[in-house]
Amino acid sequence: MISIEVRHTVPFHDCDMMEIVWHGNHYRYFEMARSALLRSLRMDWPDMKVLGIAMPVVKTEAEYRAPLVYDQQIVIRASIQNPLSPALEIAYEIRGEDGIKVFARGVTKQVYVEHATQELLFALPSVLEERLQRGLVEGAFPGPSGPLSQARPKDV
Repeated sequence: MISIEVRHTVPFHDCDMMEIVWHGNHYRYFEMARSALLRSLRMDWPDMKVLGIAMPVVKTEAEYRAPLVYDQQIVIRASIQNPLSPALEIAYEIRGEDGIKVFARGVTKQVYVEHATQELLFALPSVLEERLQRGLVEGAFPGPSGPLSQARPKDV
């Protein structure tokens, strides 16, 4: 498994009239962690564009277990369960700062396509397999330290 954690403080503008985080914002939080994870593997969009590979999202799901509120400090974890699969599935978990209470869980599934033609790639491209293998050897990537905000992870 390859994973990373991103710390974030819930901003006021993410809350709705019920004074909790609007459910759609959980996907933005998932995206923050997903981007940090893929950046750490050199698989973020700028890297993929150079390779001529796109990774459209084809499936999402979320389970809301408890409400998040303004100014709450959270940790968003993104994990690739089966990195060498021909599709990229990332599992997410949003926890409180203490890491104990789970507020939400989710999953996204992305496929690999040739960017120019949008044709589906039925096998994991070798360059990505090498990067994911390296991530497996390195194990889980540490979360950022310091103040609770999104931070760039170390490069792999």
